[in-house]
Amino acid sequence: MDALDRLTAYGADLVASLQERIRSEPVTRFGPVNASGNLAASLRTEVVTTATGYRLTLFGASYALALEYGRKPGKFPPLRQIQLWIDAKGLTQQPGGASVTAGPKGYSSLAFLIGRKIAQNGTVLYQAGQPSKLFGARIAGDIVASELAKVLLPAVREQVVSALRVAA
Repeated sequence: MDALDRLTAYGADLVASLQERIRSEPVTRFGPVNASGNLAASLRTEVVTTATGYRLTLFGASYALALEYGRKPGKFPPLRQIQLWIDAKGLTQQPGGASVTAGPKGYSSLAFLIGRKIAQNGTVLYQAGQPSKLFGARIAGDIVASELAKVLLPAVREQVVSALRVAA
């Protein structure tokens, strides 16, 4: 197996590991972030050849960084995404039993209230001031370097030995 194959296999293992973390690791006191399954399904890697070797890139949903670092207060978050989250969670009533009513552009009043709270205060993760480590703990530099060394060194060793045999 050459370096490109090993790096591609490493990317697949990385995605599988991150998907498992998304499904099982609690990010806040509210539990894992797998309400719809969209985040886990969005993860993929791509390996491309560059002038100096290979580059492994991890792709995922646009909101993945917000799940790692939180969202600071400021502008209103996308209500559509909040509504999708509400639907995936099956939330149909507000606390106290009052029914959720449709609001502007078909979004529920609950989506609007959640969005307003995020716009005013930021998310719970942002307020905590600490990353969730959902991705960061798995992709930390030392861990990746160590894992990649284990994956790639046999392929490099194979190529060096092969080159030495040809030169001899």
